[in-house]
Amino acid sequence: MNPSEAYKTPPVSGGNPEDLFRTFQDEKIVSLKELMQDIQTLIDERKKLQDELIAEMTKMQMSISNLLNQADISADEKVKLKTKQIELDEKKIQEKLNAWKDIAALKQELRDHAREFKEKESRMEMLDELMDS
Repeated sequence: MNPSEAYKTPPVSGGNPEDLFRTFQDEKIVSLKELMQDIQTLIDERKKLQDELIAEMTKMQMSISNLLNQADISADEKVKLKTKQIELDEKKIQEKLNAWKDIAALKQELRDHAREFKEKESRMEMLDELMDS
């Protein structure tokens, strides 16, 4: 059974405090689980974006290299093209650094929510044991 399904309970209509509390806690746990899944999706999307940007910049560098290999380019044009290649290298490095920072922040947020999820899950188990006894 999926962990988020284990905590889904039908709405409580009787007003029993134990049932109301359990429903409230279940909703918190399900909400945390969904939030963690959303953060993981953001991490995956950021990695994908980084890969796409780096690939695009690499294509641009290859195009510049092809232009540099042509015999009919002036020295000034070669200098400008080489400068562009260097700028693209710098942008690739900056993108890798930015992606690393973004992913590290998202992973920290994911760890924080995972810790909170485990604490709430453990409290629910303890409460279930207390209510059953």
